[in-house]
Amino acid sequence: MNAISRTIEERVPMAETRAAAIAAEDLTKQYPAHRALDGVSLTVAAGTTLALIGHNGAGKTTLMKLILGLIRPSAGTLRVLGVDPAAAPIEHRRQIGFLPENVAFHDELTGTQTLRFYARLKGAPLGQCAALLDRVGLAFAAARRVKTYSKGMHQRLGLAQALLDGPRLL
Repeated sequence: MNAISRTIEERVPMAETRAAAIAAEDLTKQYPAHRALDGVSLTVAAGTTLALIGHNGAGKTTLMKLILGLIRPSAGTLRVLGVDPAAAPIEHRRQIGFLPENVAFHDELTGTQTLRFYARLKGAPLGQCAALLDRVGLAFAAARRVKTYSKGMHQRLGLAQALLDGPRLL
């Protein structure tokens, strides 16, 4: 049993989790050299805030990759917004916003250009970019090149990108 599964206190059967934002039951991810997740079960109701906290190697990144549909589980079931994320169509994936730990943007673009680029990729309305930059406190720097941004400003720009098109899950 890994650190993540030990910290989950409440287990809800999959039949009761249809309205859950995230529902995992006995989720396992086996790599050739090690098992990253071992029987993780959790339910995250819509509107809930959850933090994954654990030591290096506890399985936090693996769980996030599974939730995003970037990798498939070796065993167990996972539903994100009611759908298997690994088989989800693009329309479903657009409902999820994600801010990676280390964001990387093109240094020569401005904040506005960067956010508009990601809006185009996501198929989100370009008109929301200015409001999102304002929402994360970057309206004052929207016309500045990203290379002039501090690390905190990079994170806020990443948050604005994750909030594009009002994701159901962030």
